Amino acid sequence: MGKFISIFFIIAQLSLGSLFVYAGVRKFIPSPARKSSSTELVPGSTKEHMIKFIGGLKANSYFWPFLGIVEITAGLLLVSQFFAVAGPSCLYQ
Repeated sequence: MGKFISIFFIIAQLSLGSLFVYAGVRKFIPSPARKSSSTELVPGSTKEHMIKFIGGLKANSYFWPFLGIVEITAGLLLVSQFFAVAGPSCLYQ
């Protein structure tokens, strides 16, 4: 059972790390403008607030690239297994 848990954690760390690297790299690739959706947003809705918030983060010239660098760094640390010893070892004590 212990070996299964170790393998599970390694697979989870590798997949999470690769997703972080992918998301971080996507921050630097410009995406084409989307067409407006056919449904209009209800003023004051949660979706409208989320769209405005993300739009504000992207409008900043420094936050979006900084977030991409942090995601790439965290993903590479997870994939490299360099700091991976601290996580699963806490479960066996």
